[in-house]
Amino acid sequence: MKTVFADTNFFLSFLVRNEAVQKKKARELFEGALRGEVSLITSSLVLFEIDWVLYSTYRADKGKRLNKLQEILNFPFLKLDDLQICAEAITLARRTALELQDCYNLAYAKIHGCEELATFDKKLLSYLKREPLAP
Repeated sequence: MKTVFADTNFFLSFLVRNEAVQKKKARELFEGALRGEVSLITSSLVLFEIDWVLYSTYRADKGKRLNKLQEILNFPFLKLDDLQICAEAITLARRTALELQDCYNLAYAKIHGCEELATFDKKLLSYLKREPLAP
């Protein structure tokens, strides 16, 4: 079985774009992966690019963007090396005012046992005062 890396534009074509040919190709790839004909992988960078395009081009609010990203994480045929970190970041982003990339860094730090997070980001520092990394 061949392994295929799905780039940002394939997910966006599947999720939001109206370009019929691209949407059809994306759907065919995902359906092939669902049937086990190909192994499909992507990266967390692709998720961040999707978030950015949904925000900057489609003006989607945070909730809609997180819903689309969660939809991707729920694809049973998709391999993502840091799935646990991405899922935790989406969960944290839903319940805080923090941006997804900050939530990813917090989840990454927690999973890797960090006791502190060095940052100058005032919103992130304010969050860390309420919920520190280490107990």
